[in-house]
Amino acid sequence: MKGYESMEFVNGLYSAGAVMVTAIDLEIEANVEGTSTLIVELPTNPAARKEVFKIEAKIAKERPCDPTPDRGQKYSCSTVTRYVFGNRKGKNNERRVLHCAER
Repeated sequence: MKGYESMEFVNGLYSAGAVMVTAIDLEIEANVEGTSTLIVELPTNPAARKEVFKIEAKIAKERPCDPTPDRGQKYSCSTVTRYVFGNRKGKNNERRVLHCAER
């Protein structure tokens, strides 16, 4: 995903009710920071959980792989080919997502 797509994805998770989204296993290159893995802290509200899993299922179809089912877990791991979060030169605000994706 490009930077703006990564931001839209993370913001969509928050809009659906995700408590926190954290990027792990960071890949740092000359001008870009990114990852292939996000950990999503899931909401306790059943309707919000359903929406978060719906978003993750859409990404799973694009990989393609089976979506993660809701088994009452507190966290979900979302992986794609790559999330790109920003220009290391600091010319955009997308880097904020990289470090625990503040609301």
